[in-house]
Amino acid sequence: MPDREKRSLALHRAVSTVRNLLPGAFKLAADPNADIKARWAAFDKVYGLVVEDMANKGTPHKPTPFKTEGLTAEQVRTMSGRSMRYAVAAMLLTISYGTAADVLPAVMWQAEALVPSIPDSETWHMPLTGQDQVVLFGAVCTVAEVMPDDLQCFFNIASEPVARRRQAFLRLYACIGGVWREHSEFALSMSSVQRQGMVVFALMCYVPRDQWTNADFVALHNELLPVEEPDWDALSRRVGPS
Repeated sequence: MPDREKRSLALHRAVSTVRNLLPGAFKLAADPNADIKARWAAFDKVYGLVVEDMANKGTPHKPTPFKTEGLTAEQVRTMSGRSMRYAVAAMLLTISYGTAADVLPAVMWQAEALVPSIPDSETWHMPLTGQDQVVLFGAVCTVAEVMPDDLQCFFNIASEPVARRRQAFLRLYACIGGVWREHSEFALSMSSVQRQGMVVFALMCYVPRDQWTNADFVALHNELLPVEEPDWDALSRRVGPS
């Protein structure tokens, strides 16, 4: 069994054990309607016991491996600590909510609530959070339902001219980007080209993962971007408060 699967299995066992030992704290931590400070306190209890249980069983909890090149020692410590806490939160919520695909956004949203992201200590910029991703992909799914012709045109490389596909993307982006900018500090902090690229990447969820490569994404990005940014203020006034 690959090491990643072993670590995931050990974490699942430990969190399940703590669920039986601290049922009240476990339930409170997973409750999206409970006071967030009470949830944090409950999660701290669960997390501490999970770490203790895993250490006692010879499978100490470790952060998910990540690249440390260019990071300060403080950044590595902060990212490692959050990685460990986030993994426990995600497992707690998965056990509580289930594993169906339609509950994944709730798991991602609530994991961010239990283990909030913090600004980078060097730049003070917020990272891309699970909640940012939930908003982005939620907007993509909604737009795909109400604008199927534009989505089809965007991907129809063989028969649609580039100019028409760029216009289709601009309409998709105006809707998706507008929602994302409204609800995501990260989206607001990005350059227009970076934000447009993220939306293109999100749209790729409509292509089976085994049917495209990173090179395909880069080619699509380079072919269609950048487009002119919409007048976000005008769009907001037209749509009105959400």
